[in-house]
Amino acid sequence: MKIKTTHKTNNFPKEAYPLIQRGLRYAVLLFFGLLLTACSTKKDRFLNREWHALNSKFNVVFNGEMAFQKAWDGLQDGYQENFWEPLPIERFAPKNNTQLALASTQSPFALAEQKAAKGIAKHGMTIKGEEKNDQMVAAYALLGRARYYDQRFVPALEAFNYIIRRYPASNKLNEVRLWKEKTNLRLGNEAIALENINRLLKYRKLKGQVLADAYATRAQAHLDLQQIDSASWDLKRAHTYSKKPLKKARYGYLLGQLYQTQKKEDSALWAYENVVSLNRRISPIFLVQSKLQILFLKAKAGNTDKEAIGALSKMEHNWEYKNFLDRIYFEKSQLLRARNQDSLAIVYANKSLRENKEDRRRNAENYRLLAQIYFDQDRFETAGFYYDSLSQNLAESSIDYFRTRKKLSGIEDLVYYEKQIAASDSLLRLAALSPKDQEAFVQDIINTAKRKDSLLQLDYLSEQKNGLELGVATPSKGNKKTVLKEKNTPASNSNTTNSDSNSIGRPSNFYFYNTNSLASGRQVFEQQWGDRGLADNWRWIISPKTIENQTVSQAPYKGETNLPEKLLPEQASKATAFKTTEEWAALKATYLDSIPKGAQAIEALNALWEEGHYQSGKLYQDFFKRPDLAVDRWGTLVDKPASRKTLVPTLYALYMLYSEAGNINAAVLRDRIIRNHPDSDYAKVLLNPTLGAQKEVEFNTRYKALLTSFEAQDFSEVLQETTQWLSEILEDPKGAPVALIQANTIGRLYGLSAYKSALKELPIKYPKTPVAIEAQKRLDQFEAAPPNARFDQLPAVDRHYVVLLHETPHDSLVWNAYQKEFESLFPSLSLSREVFSPGKTFYVITKIKDKAAALSLAKHPYFNSKALKNQEIFVVLRSHYKILQLYKNIAGYRNYLKESLKTD
Repeated sequence: MKIKTTHKTNNFPKEAYPLIQRGLRYAVLLFFGLLLTACSTKKDRFLNREWHALNSKFNVVFNGEMAFQKAWDGLQDGYQENFWEPLPIERFAPKNNTQLALASTQSPFALAEQKAAKGIAKHGMTIKGEEKNDQMVAAYALLGRARYYDQRFVPALEAFNYIIRRYPASNKLNEVRLWKEKTNLRLGNEAIALENINRLLKYRKLKGQVLADAYATRAQAHLDLQQIDSASWDLKRAHTYSKKPLKKARYGYLLGQLYQTQKKEDSALWAYENVVSLNRRISPIFLVQSKLQILFLKAKAGNTDKEAIGALSKMEHNWEYKNFLDRIYFEKSQLLRARNQDSLAIVYANKSLRENKEDRRRNAENYRLLAQIYFDQDRFETAGFYYDSLSQNLAESSIDYFRTRKKLSGIEDLVYYEKQIAASDSLLRLAALSPKDQEAFVQDIINTAKRKDSLLQLDYLSEQKNGLELGVATPSKGNKKTVLKEKNTPASNSNTTNSDSNSIGRPSNFYFYNTNSLASGRQVFEQQWGDRGLADNWRWIISPKTIENQTVSQAPYKGETNLPEKLLPEQASKATAFKTTEEWAALKATYLDSIPKGAQAIEALNALWEEGHYQSGKLYQDFFKRPDLAVDRWGTLVDKPASRKTLVPTLYALYMLYSEAGNINAAVLRDRIIRNHPDSDYAKVLLNPTLGAQKEVEFNTRYKALLTSFEAQDFSEVLQETTQWLSEILEDPKGAPVALIQANTIGRLYGLSAYKSALKELPIKYPKTPVAIEAQKRLDQFEAAPPNARFDQLPAVDRHYVVLLHETPHDSLVWNAYQKEFESLFPSLSLSREVFSPGKTFYVITKIKDKAAALSLAKHPYFNSKALKNQEIFVVLRSHYKILQLYKNIAGYRNYLKESLKTD
């Protein structure tokens, strides 16, 4: 049977192919035509609406939301929580002016704003006043949020208001209203925001997270208005309704902080426990901080600080909290300090400092705790180091900073005087020895240094020997080159690793296993730092090992004698290794020559010793409120006894201290002052108590008159008055302001060089007084930036003066008449008088616009008709005039003018 095969063939005739192709072409054209028609934003048709809504939702707005989320995540990641202050309800840090200036070009939310603006521009369908694209609400909301986090709050408010006005039926309207009120809060419109949120909560049925956000926003408004009770009420409801663990943790912790400020410890404990109950669903930092606050509150409530310390120890050893050890150590140090376990408190405060990397406030509190502990232990020098570190972690504009610097200043003064006491006392003891005993003392120092030198030599030889045996490079003495000798052993050619310290071949390159490196490093360390014990902050504290070897204070000698600072055991112990016999003998002779000899040197040392005791006693009494230490210092002066210059003020200071304390010794001291020193001011004050107030009034009156004379430029009278006054009160610290006026007068009359010489005397005569500190500050400024002394170094723009040189003594009546007449004739100019030098006064005309006007004024007929005696008129630049006053160099200026005319 024959099987027929059938083949599938087209039923279309060949003539139909052109018609099909033409139909397809028309279909494609129709599709693109419809597409172009749908792109129009001016036609209200289903296809247009759906097309633009689809493009808005899944293209522009979607990409904008992604950009916004990325920027917001970056903002949250870079945010540092400050648990020292009440947390902000919103995790958002306001920018300063500099950051706001850079925001337009560097804002991470700029891309989100651009996408939102692009979606509004390209896909907005506002037809007959009504928006047909329902995705525009999301676009405008994105625009407002991006501007809000960019801290451009006014444009953000415009975007939110636009949504509320144009889209009243939107299901996102409540959220937009909340964003609007958050923006109002940022703009400082708390009352408006509070009114609108109250209306929103009353008339709108809010649910879920929107309701929680509404309460949270109202709580922020109450916080801004300092209404803590209302803020706590709203925050508690925000915590209850919120479904987001991170927000619940923030609301709960802030609620605990607010309860603590209201002294509601039980409620605060409840709030922190709610945060802890969230466990691992929240950020670990909130979990740790809440646990620490719970321990603190429980210890405060029931005096169970022992249990709290135990709980902190468990947290300390929990690996989950290794990133928060600085906080744990800090809280533990605080509790230990409260239990008077100062040694352990110091240990944990130092641990917290080592763990802490970023929190300056915690660093400051740790330094404060350490400083207070050492201060209470009367270890003032060590406390000073910690107060200095504390000040570096405080804001320079804060009150705490100024208080700390003031306390540090007092500690520095006390340490200065205590070192002065120790140095002068040691040198006086040494000077009191017989020549034989002095030589024996110095010989003991030399012997100690020799023993140390011998040990170093033994170590050196031992290292040489060990180096030769091990085949290491050993330095040849007196030669910078090294000789390398390697033993030809199988071990030296083996594949032993360098890290194996027990290998017999080539030793490790690691410095710890190299005996040469170890010995060299040990020697350098001991030469630089001395023999120091193992302790925290070893650079800044004196080790007991160092103290044991000290027989003489290491404080530098600051007396007026020319004693070199060589007679110190520390320097003797740092004697260069491998000295020869001749070098040792020369060193011994140098030390013996450095011992103070002669009545003048001994007297200077006694003066320093007395000043140190008196001033340190005043600091203990007035600054540190430690009368027991003040009595100890002043009692030493009275028992010595001191010279009359120091003894009488010391007796009076002890009398005042005992009188305040009701001590019977006050009467004994009073009788002693009156009987033994009847001519002193202190005896006169004791006999007539009103005399002290009178003398104070007289002093102030005289000082004000002196200031008036100085301001009137009666410098000759000022010099005469200050010289007489200072001779009356000698070097009493009360005379420091008078000496400063005298120095300023000398500078005005005789120039910069004489002024600097006068300033240098103030720190010597009145040490540690405010005047001495100010004088040293000015000297440092002159040293750092010396004033210009050359007339040819001019600024780019300068004014010109007309200067009249009047060589006769000043006559105030003539000057007043001359000034009135001049200002009536030239009302646009100003005439002033400035003393140049003894017998010479400048009359300076200012407010001249340019050099031509100055030259024209100098030739004015008025100056011929009203000529002053010995008058000389010349035009001088302002900078030149300053140089003239500083250096009193008129001759140099005339030479400069001649040279400049030759050059022109």
